[in-house]
Amino acid sequence: MEVIFGIIVFIYAWLFRDVTFAEVISFIVIFLLTWFIVGKIIIKIFRINKSKSFTFITMFMLFILNMYNADIYFKWAKKINYKTSISMSENKKALKFFEEKYPDDDFYTISPMSKGEYGDYYGSFYSKKLKELKYSDYFNIHIEYGHVDENYSIGDYKRALVSAERNRFLEKELSKILGNRIKVRLGLDEKFTIDKILENATDKNSNKTIRIWYFSVYVFLDGEETKENYQGKINDVSKYLFEDLKFKGYSFNIKYVDSRYLNDYESAKSLIYSPLQDDEKGIEILEKLKRKEKITEDEKVYLIQLFGDFSKIQSNFSDSIGNKVPE
Repeated sequence: MEVIFGIIVFIYAWLFRDVTFAEVISFIVIFLLTWFIVGKIIIKIFRINKSKSFTFITMFMLFILNMYNADIYFKWAKKINYKTSISMSENKKALKFFEEKYPDDDFYTISPMSKGEYGDYYGSFYSKKLKELKYSDYFNIHIEYGHVDENYSIGDYKRALVSAERNRFLEKELSKILGNRIKVRLGLDEKFTIDKILENATDKNSNKTIRIWYFSVYVFLDGEETKENYQGKINDVSKYLFEDLKFKGYSFNIKYVDSRYLNDYESAKSLIYSPLQDDEKGIEILEKLKRKEKITEDEKVYLIQLFGDFSKIQSNFSDSIGNKVPE
């Protein structure tokens, strides 16, 4: 019955309305869902189940009544189609711009372009290079007056690349103090590349410091480890950041994360950043956890590299590394 009425609605919309094919499909979906849901509710409430023919007559009458709402449904269909097509169009425009600008990288969407308060568009994107660096964040693209805002969008892409490289560098250096089970989050202007940071650090004739917005290092505990295992290392971390790298800022923290994120399948899976969820080695490690098997230290370190949803991390304790307030 639904198929027959669906064909009737399609013929009516296609032949007698000035609409696109996409709008016809949207209209049919809205019309049939409304008709079917309301019809089923009425049949259930009034217990109209005397016969199939009686049910058919009831649904047919509702179908005729629903046709009176066709204009409303067409307005909804046009609005849905307009918003969807605009979003898709702007999304393609954003991806095309970056693919032409950076042919050595591949780009894809995290969050599609959506219309802002002033008629412009913003969307969140990711790339192959960021994935290779196991970067657990994204960059934004801004479209204004139909064109990609190059200064903002390219700047945010470069920021993401620089941030990814800096985080990996700091994780490598701090692993010499805290071990390999760590994840770093650093907020710092993208002009401070690794080379710039090291150049400033090794300049013995300069007292110039680098002001950061925030710094957090997540230490993933394992086995019987507790916060106390790392207390003696805080001074070494502080010396490296403040004296060796000449960092200054308001927020420097070590956050200790309990071992369930390295030993429980659901907990570990919940932290993996969405663009990294298809990582083959990561999938294999998660499968081992799912089977309640123990994973190796190297596998734990690799898994931590895929973690990115920091809002879900429940750290048991945290330590201030000794904040250095900028002058």
